[in-house]
Amino acid sequence: EQVDQRRARLTRLLQGSTVDIEAAVIEELNNLGKKLGVKGEAGAKKSDTLKALRKVVESPFSDLGPAQCTLVELFGQSNTADPMADDDEGEGEEATEDGQSSSDSGFNWQSEMKMLFHKLGGVEKLARPNPSTADIGNSSIINAVGRLSAIRELPSGIGLSASLVAGKKIKGRSNLEIVVSGKDTPEAVSGQWSKVRELFSRDDTVLLFHLKNHYALVYALRESAGIQTGDPPQREIQQLEEVKDQAPGFPGKSVEKQ
Repeated sequence: EQVDQRRARLTRLLQGSTVDIEAAVIEELNNLGKKLGVKGEAGAKKSDTLKALRKVVESPFSDLGPAQCTLVELFGQSNTADPMADDDEGEGEEATEDGQSSSDSGFNWQSEMKMLFHKLGGVEKLARPNPSTADIGNSSIINAVGRLSAIRELPSGIGLSASLVAGKKIKGRSNLEIVVSGKDTPEAVSGQWSKVRELFSRDDTVLLFHLKNHYALVYALRESAGIQTGDPPQREIQQLEEVKDQAPGFPGKSVEKQ
């Protein structure tokens, strides 16, 4: 869906479809021994992708439609010595949640094209025999749950929905129930923990934790307090979820100590 949204936006802004251009760029990368959605030496970096894009659209043998002509002009108008030089680091999302752009103002064609190929790499990861969800963002999960609710025949009065309840406050996120930051005081952390515990205790709610593995069901919460002579009481709170070195029944990782 995100690939389709980006294609539609680029088709409008470049005044032509990018589908044939995408195929030509992927073929050029393959000729160079590079692939989308792969890490290491065989993986196509964002700079590799833009270099391949430039070679493809500026080739006199290419006939890829109106979008090709627009991109040739844009490459020619670039006022940087090396328009491909920025940001091989970070597969992150753009300024808004899941990299969505809210308007056509401030169109950065290089960033838009790089993000399109980044998302295509994410599709490649999902299509593997052992798929990876590393490029699936929060809004994708929320949208998928909404679609599932629409196609499932649920009993009357029962719905299925998802929302982002905790995280850092960034552009594109609003109405977070729990806003966290690295500067939170112990009192703020205690309040956040109480809210997590409240949500976890609800019979109609499950919590997913977004981490590198990549989404994990939170299956338990626990807290303990100990008193040592001459020291203030120490409170330990833990959220248990499935990570590489943790399974149900295995000691959880501490997420916060007070």
